[in-house]
Amino acid sequence: MELTHEPRDAGTLVRLTGDLDASASPSTQQALEALVTAGHARLAIDCRGLRFLSSAGLRVLLLLAKRVSSVGGRIVLFGLNARVADVFEISGFDTIFRIEASEREALAAL
Repeated sequence: MELTHEPRDAGTLVRLTGDLDASASPSTQQALEALVTAGHARLAIDCRGLRFLSSAGLRVLLLLAKRVSSVGGRIVLFGLNARVADVFEISGFDTIFRIEASEREALAAL
């Protein structure tokens, strides 16, 4: 799992690449928490490179959403492939997170 980020006018663009599973969850959670702690509370999360998302990965995103909400921030996800979108739909997370089709739409929604 690789996580990169870059500042944008509307917020911070976070790119997730690889598998967000039980083995990758602890380090990903730490990296995301560090971003929020550093003041990046408006996050557009690029999921185009996310190949797999387990329940442990869903937990990371849920904890991130709670943390971001506690500081008045916002998260918008975009670029979910069919497999990841199915996980969101089956788990009901598609009702928790705002999901957009493109980077432009996600940044505009921040």
